[in-house]
This record gives sequence, structure tokens and C-alpha cells, in this order.
Amino acid sequence: MISQEYYYSAVHLLDEALKLDHVRVLEMRAVAYNSISKLEEAEKNIKAGLMRVQDKKLKSKINDLYRAMIKDKYKKREMY
Repeated sequence: MISQEYYYSAVHLLDEALKLDHVRVLEMRAVAYNSISKLEEAEKNIKAGLMRVQDKKLKSKINDLYRAMIKDKYKKREMY
């Protein structure tokens, strides 16, 4: 859904997938929220994912995504 830019549908489906409590789902939902400019929700998902993840490689990937989102957030603020 995300790759096809159906972000609202992606958020809905990922909400359902979260019932499985998987860190990757939190990461994907953060991407979808970020893409529809719901930055606070995206940040909440990233933080929740970081708290749950044990794998160092995945934790690094999520941190990279978080930094990119923060950068994007400030970029959007400058545009306004």
C-alpha cells in the first residue's frame, strides 16, 4: 500500500497488523503517517518501535528513519 501511495489504507491495515505487536509494523505505519504529514503519530510509532526492538541492525534502521523524519519535519516548517 505504501509503495503505491495508498497511505490512508496503509495506516488502516497497519493498525490491524499492530495487533500482532511486531516492530516492523510500527516502522511501516510511521512511514505512512509521515507521508500524509501526520508527524506526531509517526513519531509515536517510531518511539514505540525503538522501545520494543532488540535487534541492533533494525534499531539502527529505525533510528535512521527517525532522524529523516525529524529532518523532514523541520524542512516542512521552514516552507511554511
